[in-house]
Amino acid sequence: MKARTISINQIKGILVSAPEQVRSRFRALTSAQLISALERSRPVGNLTDPDNATALTLKKLAARYQFLEREILDTDKALAESLRNCAPLLRDVPGVGIEVASQLLVTVGDNPERIASEAQFAALVGVARNPA
Repeated sequence: MKARTISINQIKGILVSAPEQVRSRFRALTSAQLISALERSRPVGNLTDPDNATALTLKKLAARYQFLEREILDTDKALAESLRNCAPLLRDVPGVGIEVASQLLVTVGDNPERIASEAQFAALVGVARNPA
């Protein structure tokens, strides 16, 4: 997720300093539209031309963003399947999505008996009211 965020930030950073001809094509687009438009683009020409070099760089960053997006979706799908097998009721708790439920299972680990109370769980995850 961090790498995906870095990719979109790089794209937007490049667009800020891109030649006006490149910048004006993408100015009014949302992030999703921007990624889609950049990935569909077909930059051609001499790479010594700043417009072409910028367009190619933006296309490659958009492709990286899309790859990372697919990887995140695939991972979420695998985690959701694992959660259905290991803790099917955990996702029914309000505010507990795939990431939170996965982290809870990792935190508890193979030793659920070490967490016999809310206080022990709070101490384990570092949110206890009173420091140990």
